[in-house]
Amino acid sequence: MRDSRVGKRGAGSMTSQRLAMVAPSVTSALRLRHSLLAEVLARGHRVVCIAPESTEREQSVEEVSRLTSLGVEYRGFSFDTPGLSFLNNFRVTTALRDIFREWKPDVVLGYGPQELVIAALAAKRAKVPRIVTLCNDLPDFLKLIESAEAGRPSAAAFKRALAASDQIVFHNSDHAKLVAEHGLIKSDAKISIVAGKGVDVESQPVLELPDLAQGLVFLMVARQDPIRGVGDYMQAAWRVSKTAQAAKFILAGPRGKQPLDVAGLGFKGPAFEWIDGDVEVRDVLSRAHVYVCPSHSEGMPPTVLEALAAGRPIITTDTPGCRETVDETVNGYLVPRGDVASLAQAMEAVLKRPDLIPTMARASRLKAERRFDQRQVNAALVSVLGL
Repeated sequence: MRDSRVGKRGAGSMTSQRLAMVAPSVTSALRLRHSLLAEVLARGHRVVCIAPESTEREQSVEEVSRLTSLGVEYRGFSFDTPGLSFLNNFRVTTALRDIFREWKPDVVLGYGPQELVIAALAAKRAKVPRIVTLCNDLPDFLKLIESAEAGRPSAAAFKRALAASDQIVFHNSDHAKLVAEHGLIKSDAKISIVAGKGVDVESQPVLELPDLAQGLVFLMVARQDPIRGVGDYMQAAWRVSKTAQAAKFILAGPRGKQPLDVAGLGFKGPAFEWIDGDVEVRDVLSRAHVYVCPSHSEGMPPTVLEALAAGRPIITTDTPGCRETVDETVNGYLVPRGDVASLAQAMEAVLKRPDLIPTMARASRLKAERRFDQRQVNAALVSVLGL
């Protein structure tokens, strides 16, 4: 019954449809899905963004204004209980179901570890014609998989949400396999792999490499969370600095829930620069020769995609999502997750052959154009949404 409307108003149709996107926050919607929203609106469809009113990073009036200035409608709702335990709260899914019944979307897109579950379950109760679930972050998958193995209710809710979805989207095939291996999706589930949020290669030209005469500069941009490998980067930078006197190391990003002891990890002195807070990635990329992302897990690291587009060699971990951004020794290096010694060796390899940086930089840009062009990513998502 649900698919009958989709068949009449599927991809390629000029009929205006309604998309309801359930996101972890307005901040996330703007940062990760701005271009998708703009594309859907440009096709003549209506869009509402539904996000929790109370999140880790409170969405400001300015952010909501930015969202609505695009033409996106906004609806907020609240989670009374933090974490996954709220999924058993009937009131939360009922409130979202009521929003769906009132707004009457043709398709619901949910993403975020908590939000994707309530989005799918509420959409099913509201009899929304098409439900698309975007699974985008491995740490959250691991929590759900662990709870599944322990028989916890949160995993059962996650499994029901995936079963209710017409289409499930992952940012890399490794994550899809991982979830399937743990029995959280049906064998006949419709799966799509979409390369993160993509990068706008058309409007983001290659950045000129800085003069090496001032020293080779490494850069990492990330929130200070251990799972992002920030501590690994600082320790590796300290090791490399002992023998590479001219090298410089930049770390930029806001503090996480468990701020790291930056100075205690050796990240201090004239060779090191710590930018505490949010930054425009391209602004700091313009000062660096090599981008480093030793993350322990990602769906598809957005900062790496920006570094590829800017034309920077990449050093990252041989993990799902991250490994897809590097062709070994062509545009960068892959290192084992959590291996500080290997990370330092990769950085030293660049220092030994700085003459290869321009060639690697061109290879990174070509990879961004061929594999991660935002237009291709958005086209794939719009097709999955049936708009």
